[in-house]
Amino acid sequence: MRISIRSNCDNTVVTTNNAPNFTLPTCTSNIPASTPFELSVTATDANGDAMTYSWEQTDLGAQGAPGIGAVMASAGVGVQDFTCDNSNMETMIVDVSAAMNTGAPTFRSRTPTSTPTRSFPIIEKVVALAPSGNLSNTADRDGEVLPNFARNMTFRLTVRDNKGALTYDDLTVTVNANGPFRVTAPNASTVAAGATTSVTWSTGGFTGCNNVNIRLSTDGGLTYPIILATNQSYATLSATVTIPSSVIATTNARIRVECADGNCATFYNVSGAFTITSSCMAGASNLTIITPQTFTTPPVNLGWSNTGNRIYSTIATSVMATLDGSDPVAPRGIATTEGGTTCTQSGNRAYEVFNFAVDQTGTYTFTQTGTTSFIASSIYTGLNAANPCSSTSFLGSTAWDNGGGSTNYVSIRGFSLTEGIQYSLVINATSGNTATVSFSGPGNVLLPSTDPGAAYSYTYVLVSDADNLIKAVSATADFGASGTFIAGTYKVYGISYLTADAANPNVWVGQSIGGVNGTSCLLQSSNFKALTFSTLLPVELVAFKGEVVKEYNQLSWVTASETDNAGFEVQRAKDAQEWETLAFVKGNGTTLEKQSYKFLDRQPLEGINYYRLKQIDTDETFEYSYIISLDRKADKTNALVLYPNPSSETITFELGGNTLQDYTFQLVDPIGRVLKVWNGLEEQRTLSRWKI
Repeated sequence: MRISIRSNCDNTVVTTNNAPNFTLPTCTSNIPASTPFELSVTATDANGDAMTYSWEQTDLGAQGAPGIGAVMASAGVGVQDFTCDNSNMETMIVDVSAAMNTGAPTFRSRTPTSTPTRSFPIIEKVVALAPSGNLSNTADRDGEVLPNFARNMTFRLTVRDNKGALTYDDLTVTVNANGPFRVTAPNASTVAAGATTSVTWSTGGFTGCNNVNIRLSTDGGLTYPIILATNQSYATLSATVTIPSSVIATTNARIRVECADGNCATFYNVSGAFTITSSCMAGASNLTIITPQTFTTPPVNLGWSNTGNRIYSTIATSVMATLDGSDPVAPRGIATTEGGTTCTQSGNRAYEVFNFAVDQTGTYTFTQTGTTSFIASSIYTGLNAANPCSSTSFLGSTAWDNGGGSTNYVSIRGFSLTEGIQYSLVINATSGNTATVSFSGPGNVLLPSTDPGAAYSYTYVLVSDADNLIKAVSATADFGASGTFIAGTYKVYGISYLTADAANPNVWVGQSIGGVNGTSCLLQSSNFKALTFSTLLPVELVAFKGEVVKEYNQLSWVTASETDNAGFEVQRAKDAQEWETLAFVKGNGTTLEKQSYKFLDRQPLEGINYYRLKQIDTDETFEYSYIISLDRKADKTNALVLYPNPSSETITFELGGNTLQDYTFQLVDPIGRVLKVWNGLEEQRTLSRWKI
């Protein structure tokens, strides 16, 4: 039950924050059935806030019709088959009936990201099923199924500035009955860098495209930064392209062909994996510290070394030890007690060592399986294999001393690991056995790979999420020394490159990594560090409020810190548009301590008074605060009290005040329906009570 009273007791605050701005087109083009597509937008924010984007399908389908996540016995899917992993939301069900329903949603919602583009389905699924997999297969159970028939799909884009403002709009994508569009070559072939290759595609009978662009991926199909050709005729079904001579050697290259002339949704598909042979041997690498950070610009200095904050490595989810007669034998280092960090030396066993690092701090779960249950997986920050308990570098083990010469084991154990630290995993077991240790955690586990050698150098680049262009380059990630930036979100990548191709990597500024890769031998890191740059305000205002005190208006405000603050102009308006300056209140210069200020308006206007502060620096630059308002006509004495609350029968409400007024009361249910309306005359007495 809710009782609402028409009153005038609110205190309106006008924010100066602007909502993001964008315009979605009206789609005039179609996409083929069973074909992946992308939706993208260009948005701006007048305040320079870092924006996040969320593309979501909003189709509801008919009442009672199945949709994403539906569990339908008629489709042979029982309730026990429904699974949903809350940690990453990667497992969902799209019922067969939903996929065949022209109005049902078939794409799940995902967490908002800083990237304005979303692929339907996700690129990992597209790559996994290329070149001829069925992307309309409802048995995939992942909540991302393409329709294989004609229909319309409605999507809503929500752009947030993460400071309380958002903008949203809808877009309708029309799916044609013909399709799918597929890339048929190259596939499982070998191409030399610098050579030409033929790219072919099939249309599935879809004719709604005139030209295509062709892109290359060297990271297994996750990104396609290298443009091989643009505006090639769609109808010819083929094009000859040249693989850049600077491209790195890989066995998992992919080609992407995309329609170049759609006005809203861009449909595309990718080839199967093929091999590129090349003299470019830039090293695969990863950053060892990728926990996101927020910086106030300037400066932007991570203070990294050229070697200490990255390693030539690959991302791994498991390692396998094959313990045979060729492996060394040494005493085992196990925990003294279960889960302990004190080392006890045990009997001799064969062992293998795997050096690794993690790129985010947190607890990582190690799960061991093998041909024997007697496996000890132990972790060290520094290892003396012949005498494993000789130092304090022991972190823990899946095995522990049970006393009397016996040892206990667990197959799963969590270890607290720190980003940027080099670790050693020692796997002990009797000879003749195999042991696999899998790991999962908040970040990636990195295993060392081949250093490309003295002919190659390493540096870091800062890439803006707004336009995907390099803004600064530094071998020590000191970007404040080499560039200036606006507020927003950025990514730091490591780059291994052939020194002879880029004697001065600063020439990369203003280009995309893919654009540079078309002319220079390089390879970006597999991971990145996210940075947010926020502009340092000269004065950090944490509170600004007002209060009607008899015939005056009392204003007060608080700052958390000040830099070169000359002071504040107190400004007033009757319409929040035409402002007059009432007074100047001196500031406290530069201070990190909290400062409190007050101003008494002795001649306030009748009705609503709007106030704002104009904060002025010593160099005469200035900024305005948000706006507050005080209404001198509002009667603040009419406090409404309800009891008991909640109630199933009778509720009493009390309304305090000394002014003769008419009140209108409404009884409203939880969904907003008005159940009863009545009027009551407030008598001139201190307290009135009603029972309903």
